[in-house]
Amino acid sequence: MTTIRALKFSIIVNSMSLLACVMAFFFQCPQPEIHNWPSTNTTCNTGCQCADNSYFAICGQDGKTYYSPCTAGCLNSISGVYQNCTCIPGGQATSGSCDYGCDHIYAYAFFFTLRSLVSTLSIVPKLLIVIRLASWSRHHWLRHRRHLRHLGRQMFHQGALSAVRQRGL
Repeated sequence: MTTIRALKFSIIVNSMSLLACVMAFFFQCPQPEIHNWPSTNTTCNTGCQCADNSYFAICGQDGKTYYSPCTAGCLNSISGVYQNCTCIPGGQATSGSCDYGCDHIYAYAFFFTLRSLVSTLSIVPKLLIVIRLASWSRHHWLRHRRHLRHLGRQMFHQGALSAVRQRGL
């Protein structure tokens, strides 16, 4: 593979990876909200004296996930079902987080996997480009600078989108 072919291949592969990353943005799932953290001031669980800050999610009868049975004001527990929970409308909860459902998790997983696979394909050609560019003369640099700039912009945008996606911004 020549340097120019490696450069063109990297541009095409990075474009496909960027497209897959953008498509994955459209298939995000909502993050579940956790209620009654230990640091929040709620009057419904003041009699519980929650000294343990261990996270043990429970799903309230109202469909909300609570930090722990203690912070939800639950007084009784019978085989994983919590009763008399003063902070939960209806007063009952079960162990574990509530199911928030995500209709398009498979589409997200497909595009994220595709992005990872396609971006992996460009590792060796990029390495070839770097190794071979060290021996290029000034004439070669000036002749192919448009392709090099395009590759650099794509790599920057791909990294920026990945960083935004990881931070959930």
